Amino acid sequence: MIPLYTRVQLTTNKYENEGGCIGMIGYVIESYPDGKYEIELANKEGITIAQFVVTECDLTALPEVGRKDI
Repeated sequence: MIPLYTRVQLTTNKYENEGGCIGMIGYVIESYPDGKYEIELANKEGITIAQFVVTECDLTALPEVGRKDI
């Protein structure tokens, strides 16, 4: 399970029609009982460019920017 507000990267191109391509980075903004996640992708200015529901196998969790795990 991926916690809410986790930084994630898309690992597939199957969401191109929704505005998401492989390698794009966003955040989990909702999780659903069926194991799916709603993610939000934004540009460098922080403006949302896409928001859609994905499965966990379509994501890789990433460390937060500037965070150093010790």
